[in-house]
Amino acid sequence: MIDNGMVLVLYIWSERCLDRTGNGKGVWFSFRDIKKEMVTTTEKEVLREKYDFIFPLGAACSCTQVLRAAGLQYRSLPFDWLYGSNVVARSQIVASGFETWLRKENMAHVGYFNLDEKRKLIYRNSLTGIIFNHDFLEGEEFDESFRKVSAKYNRRIERLLGAIRNSRTVLAVFLDSPDTAAIADDEELIAARRNLEAAFPGVKFNLLYLHNLDEVPYGERRVESPGEGILKLMYCYNAFNRRFPYQVDISALALQLSVLRLSWRNLTRQDVWQLIKNRCRFRRKRFQFRYLSRDGASGSSGDEQKELPGGVEEEAAAKSSCSAK
Repeated sequence: MIDNGMVLVLYIWSERCLDRTGNGKGVWFSFRDIKKEMVTTTEKEVLREKYDFIFPLGAACSCTQVLRAAGLQYRSLPFDWLYGSNVVARSQIVASGFETWLRKENMAHVGYFNLDEKRKLIYRNSLTGIIFNHDFLEGEEFDESFRKVSAKYNRRIERLLGAIRNSRTVLAVFLDSPDTAAIADDEELIAARRNLEAAFPGVKFNLLYLHNLDEVPYGERRVESPGEGILKLMYCYNAFNRRFPYQVDISALALQLSVLRLSWRNLTRQDVWQLIKNRCRFRRKRFQFRYLSRDGASGSSGDEQKELPGGVEEEAAAKSSCSAK
């Protein structure tokens, strides 16, 4: 019988011992190196605070991949595998309780997407600008697909809003894709944080915004603070993947975000096990890409979609359908 104490020991062990790669250094060593470089007050204020909950706000799949690899996300959430809109629009969706999130009359078919030999239909929400790449199977009636997709996202929405309401400190992370040229204005980031705090009284929100600049290495990153509780980091995290130009360097980003800390407020025993599995999976893939792949690219193609557990209801749904996401 494994109790919570043993789970905690195993999680600490995974944090300190499992991230060993070719140079003999892992997150534990680089973690200290990164801490030494955090010299600005804003970086310390946002990155060194302990959070009850951290969630991906956008802009695409890479954000959740990085948070999972860094051991910071342990449940599937609404924005995991979507793209489209901007940081303000995303914050408004959360603040409204996803009121206009998924309505049939707003869904427009805009193309096709191939994933693991399963062709998907791409739908765009004309009201929010959100694009659904991974959810609608070709050959399935739209009404049936919509019913399944709606039920899946309702579970994720309840999970996200419930975790926020149960928290005192929350960090929203918005990660621009490397092929995104436009940088969010300071006013937009301030408005996004204001939207979230106004919708959840008593919850302190911080916002971490990252934008890729190919010419700026991490050691020379540009750090800005548009407002209280907002950190704007700009440096190179491009994976330089020719096939998938939107792919980020998951290894580097996960390493840098490992300085973030989660409290135990929203964690269950199952969540801790999921965190351990996520980190082990990430380290194995990083080793494969670093030493076994021909191009040495870091991270996945960005098209891989993995479901994380989210309670009894999600587990039952997953067992009843192998395509549950």
